[in-house]
Amino acid sequence: MSLAASDACDPSDSPIRGLNLTRGTLDGILKYPWAYGTRKNPKKWGYYSTEKQVFEWVRAGSPRKRRSVIAEIMDWSDDITFAIHDLMDFYRAGRIPIDRCKGSKSTERARLTRGMFKRKPQWLPNKAKYEEALAGIIDNFPFEPDQRYTDGEDDRATLYAFATALIKYFVGALHLNAGDGASSLISVEAGARMEVEVLKQFIWEYIIENPDLAVLQNGQRVAIQTVFGDLVEASRQKKFFLFPSVYQEAISKARRAVDRVRTVADCISGMTEKEIMHFYRCLRGHS
Repeated sequence: MSLAASDACDPSDSPIRGLNLTRGTLDGILKYPWAYGTRKNPKKWGYYSTEKQVFEWVRAGSPRKRRSVIAEIMDWSDDITFAIHDLMDFYRAGRIPIDRCKGSKSTERARLTRGMFKRKPQWLPNKAKYEEALAGIIDNFPFEPDQRYTDGEDDRATLYAFATALIKYFVGALHLNAGDGASSLISVEAGARMEVEVLKQFIWEYIIENPDLAVLQNGQRVAIQTVFGDLVEASRQKKFFLFPSVYQEAISKARRAVDRVRTVADCISGMTEKEIMHFYRCLRGHS
């Protein structure tokens, strides 16, 4: 079937780089509707100054600094995923001994509790409630300390049922707020939010703060910082041939320092873990 003349592409139209997403989709992706460098939120932001024009188009007509309902739902979904799926994956891999936390006299449980309140001292005024939330999760975990998880069909089904029940509970704890005056378009039941925050502590205790894994992650962080610095310097010296071919045209057209930095950041963020480590070794002559 041939295109009608009216449907044919206009050769004068400039191609749009990227996905060309709609305003609604972009507003949903925009987790924090304020710029980098905002004093009240120095650690979290949604856009850089170079994207201000697009940001203003996306947020036209929206209440200032109030996230869209899609963004809020995605935020809660992300919390659920981090809390549950990562926990299940690392348990299956033998990294998180949640089963050994069973029993009020469990030394593993005592270790987890100490670490939890050390990381979150602001929880201490409500210590009993957080300990109760932790106990509820551990007591309902379907495997006992003396059981050996085999990753067989039955064990996986049991673990899946546990995770599914938690997800169903957390999804049901989300409610839409009515009225334009609300600062947030959704609300999450306090008990559910507390349990999700407690679930995250397993990842912090056994994965993020694990010395073996922390050393590896620090090395990866050094690699990313090194590649970033080297590519920014290469762009300044017009050594565009050091960039992956797909970014050579973009970096050659970046005239301002801020545009070069952003292009380098986009280049690195598009690399996989293996690609960034390979690139790092090549830049340092180690491969």
